[in-house]
Amino acid sequence: MKNRKKYFKILALLLLIVGIGFVVAGFLLFAPKSQLVDATFEITGNQTFSLKNKKKLNDEEGIKQVNTIQIKNVSSDTAYYRLTLSDVKMNNVSRSDIKVAILKNGEFVLRPVTLDTLSSTYLLLTKQEITASNTDKLEISFWLTDESNADTSSASFEGNFYFRKINASEANLEDKVAPVIMLNGDYQVKLLKGSEFTDPGVAVVTDNVDNSLTVDQVKTTYYRVNGEKQEVVDQISTATVGIYIIEYSIVDEAGNEGQAIRTVSIFENQESLDASNAEMTLDVSYSNLIDPVESVTVTITSSKQLLGLSGWILSEDMMSITKTFTSNVNVMYVVVAADGSNELVTVTIDNILEAETVPDDSSDESPNTPLPTATPDANVEPLSVSLAISSQTSSSVTLQASVSDPSRVQEYYYLCGYTWSAATTNSSYTCNNLSINTSLPFQVRVVDRLGGGSYTSDTQMVTLQEVTKPVITANITGWATSKKITITYPEVAGATYQYRVDEGAWNTVSSSTTFDITSNCIIEARVLSGTSEVFETFYETMIDTIAPTISDGQISFSQTGEIISHFWNAATDNVTDALQLKYYVCLAPTSSFSMDDCVGQYLLGSGIEMTSYSGYVPFGYLGVVVEDAAGNRSMYNPFLVQ
Repeated sequence: MKNRKKYFKILALLLLIVGIGFVVAGFLLFAPKSQLVDATFEITGNQTFSLKNKKKLNDEEGIKQVNTIQIKNVSSDTAYYRLTLSDVKMNNVSRSDIKVAILKNGEFVLRPVTLDTLSSTYLLLTKQEITASNTDKLEISFWLTDESNADTSSASFEGNFYFRKINASEANLEDKVAPVIMLNGDYQVKLLKGSEFTDPGVAVVTDNVDNSLTVDQVKTTYYRVNGEKQEVVDQISTATVGIYIIEYSIVDEAGNEGQAIRTVSIFENQESLDASNAEMTLDVSYSNLIDPVESVTVTITSSKQLLGLSGWILSEDMMSITKTFTSNVNVMYVVVAADGSNELVTVTIDNILEAETVPDDSSDESPNTPLPTATPDANVEPLSVSLAISSQTSSSVTLQASVSDPSRVQEYYYLCGYTWSAATTNSSYTCNNLSINTSLPFQVRVVDRLGGGSYTSDTQMVTLQEVTKPVITANITGWATSKKITITYPEVAGATYQYRVDEGAWNTVSSSTTFDITSNCIIEARVLSGTSEVFETFYETMIDTIAPTISDGQISFSQTGEIISHFWNAATDNVTDALQLKYYVCLAPTSSFSMDDCVGQYLLGSGIEMTSYSGYVPFGYLGVVVEDAAGNRSMYNPFLVQ
C-alpha cells in the first residue's frame, strides 16, 4: 500500500513537471515579438497595438491609438535600433486608410504618413541612435485618415512592434541608396480569365554597399485591387476578372528599402484585353519640389479615365487623381484605368521640412503681410485698377498693374496662382516658381492712401507653357554588353534638367545628354521648372556581360570518302537559347589567334545552331567561336588540321 502511494506521488510530480514544461514552451512560442536579439536594451510599455472601435476616439481625430514605449540602452556604448511592425492583421480597412506618426523624446522621427507609403515591410524607423545608458521615449500613434471611407464599426487593425538592434557599421548612416530589385519576366502581365499563372519571381538584387543581399531575402506580398482599395491576398486567382499587384521588397543593412512591383491583369475576353493595350500616358506634377515646404500636393493626370486610388482624390472627369503629402516619401503606386490597363508611378518628395518639435495648433499668429480688404471711403473718388501680363516663361509670369491715379497707391499685392505676395511699392511684379502645364489666376490689389480702402483688378487666367516629358532612348533595343543612353530634354527657359541611375544622386546637366551603361538599371530623368516637374522612367533589362559556357572545348573530325567533317559540342548561355547561339568557323596559320581574328580575317563560315563544318580545309589551325545575342563570345580549343 505504501508503495502504491509512493508511486502516485512520483506520478503526480512527473505530471507537474510536464505541465510546467508546456507552460514555458507556450510562453516562448507565443510571446509577442518585441525584444531585441541581445540584452543591450530594456523595453517597457505597450508593445502591441489595436484599432478596433470608435469608443477609443473623439470625433475630431477619428479612430486613434497611442502607444508609449520606453527603450533603454543599458550598455556603455552608443547603439542603434530599427523598428518595424509584425503580425499585422487588417479587417475592412486599407493601408492607405491608416496614418502613423512617431515622436522620440518629443520630436518627430516619423511625420504623419499613411501605411501605403511604408511598403509591405512596415519599416517605421530605419536607424535610431541611442547613447550609452540613455533612454528613448517613443510615442507611436495610429489613426484613421479623414479621407477614409472605412466603416469604423467594423474596421480593425492590430499587430506588434518589433525592435531590432543594429551595430554601428550596420547602421551605416552614410548609405542612403536603396537596393535595386530586378524581376524575371514582364513587369506587366495580361491574361485571359482561367489562364495559368506562376509568379516568375526575382532575377537579382543589388545594393551599392550591402553585398549580402540575396533573392531569397526578398519579401513578396500579393494584393487584389478592389475599387479604390488594395486588399492583401494569399495568391493570385485567374478565375475572376480583376487586377492584382505583386509587391517585392527588401531592406539593406542601412535600413534603405528597395521595391519592385509587377501587375497581373485578368480579362474576360480577348476583346477587352486588346482594348487595354491602347497607350496610356501619365503626367505627374508636384506643387513644389525645390523650396523647403510643409506639404507637397501631387497630381497624376492620365490620357484615360481612371479608377479611384485609396487616399487620393479622383477628379469629376476621372482624368486625374490628387494627394497631399506632409512627409518626404519615395513610393510606387499602381494607377489603374477604367479599361483595366495600368501604369506604375513613383512619387519622390525630399523637400518637406521635418518638424523639430510637436506643432502647437493653438497658435493664433497673424501672417507677416495680411491681405488688406478694407472698404473704400465713400467720400473719396474710387480708383480704377487693371492688370496686364507683360511676359511669361514656363514657370514665371510678369505682371503690370495700371491705376487711374498711381500717386494714391500706398502698396500693391499680387495674386500669383493661389498665393498673395507680400506688400510692394512696385507696379510691376514677377511671379516665380509656378507650376508648369497649368492654368493659374492672377490679380492685383492696391491700398489707397486716401481713406485706406483697397481695390482689386479683374482676374487674369494664364496658361503656362506645356512641357513634355524627357525622352530616354538606348542605341540598341535588343541584347547587348553595353548601351549608350540618350536623354533628350524639352527646351524650357530657366528649367533644371536632371537624371539619375538606380535611385542614386541626381545629376544636373545643361541640355540633352548621352552616357554609357554596362549593367541592367533604372534610369530616371526630370525637368524641374518652378515648383513642379515632368518625370520619365526607363527600365533597361537587356544587358548581358556573361559569355557562353563551353563544357567541352575540343574539336573533333570524321571522314567519309573525300568529305571531312569537323564537329564540336554545343555551348550554353545564361540568356540566349542554345538554338539561337551563333558559331563562327575560321582557319588560321598559327594557334595564337584571337576571337576577333577568327570572326574577321580568318573566317570560313558562320551560322545559328552550327555545331559542325564540312568541306575542304587546307593545312592550318581550325577555330570555332560561339557568340550569344548580346555579343559575348567564347572560343573552342584550336584544332590542328594535318
